[in-house]
Amino acid sequence: MVLNALWQSGRDPAKLNNPNAFDIDRKDMPHLNFTTGPRQCLGHALARAEMRILADEWLKRVPTFRAAPGARHGFRIGTVIGLESLPLEWEPA
Repeated sequence: MVLNALWQSGRDPAKLNNPNAFDIDRKDMPHLNFTTGPRQCLGHALARAEMRILADEWLKRVPTFRAAPGARHGFRIGTVIGLESLPLEWEPA
């Protein structure tokens, strides 16, 4: 079984005083995310570039797309929040 340990970040009693208490003024909180700072994911810049290129190329090739009538989008929430589905339609070129 794989457990999602993200909820545990920042809760090490050896590193923090009273780690389970909400304290908006906490000063002893080390940086723990992967989007900025010293632990930034190495693939972060690559992923952003890939998404920019994807959007540019999609809009060049399919400039008039729209959500399909009655379409309902769905989101998946986990370690990454993302669009699970979004039915689209467009006219062929």
